[in-house]
Amino acid sequence: MREVYKYQIWLHLAVFIFGTTGILGKFISLGSYALVWYRLLIALFALLVIFGIAKSSLAVDWWTAFALLAVGLILGAHWLTFFEAIKRSNVSVSLVCFSSVSLFTSFIEPILFRRRILWSEPIIGLGIVAGLYFVFRFEFDSAAGMILSGISAALAALFTVLNGLLVRR
Repeated sequence: MREVYKYQIWLHLAVFIFGTTGILGKFISLGSYALVWYRLLIALFALLVIFGIAKSSLAVDWWTAFALLAVGLILGAHWLTFFEAIKRSNVSVSLVCFSSVSLFTSFIEPILFRRRILWSEPIIGLGIVAGLYFVFRFEFDSAAGMILSGISAALAALFTVLNGLLVRR
């Protein structure tokens, strides 16, 4: 398979997963807290099965356990704000606002990885903000969902960058 098609397929798969998660979050009648707890339990069960099949140990040192717990709490807060944003507005508005995750990542990553900000990253971020302005101008009744989705995007960016730091260890 040509490389171009491989990455296009991955991109479409990611868009499909994000969209499906949002749609399921909207149509599942559970509240955001219950939805996140069930999601956590499913992930925990799946990880225990995977580690059991691989016969791998879950033992880590205290610092790593604390870091994983902190990142897990950030991820849980992300999912909570994401599903609550969808419940308060709609899937399309929430996902459009969630697209600002790259804007937040462009500022968080250079700080935590101790590197300079690339000039292209804030420019792309300004394009995202302009797009959000056009959506916000027409969807003012969804303001609470948009704000929650923005918080969710910031938490997702923080989770991603912190996870990258953990992977380096």
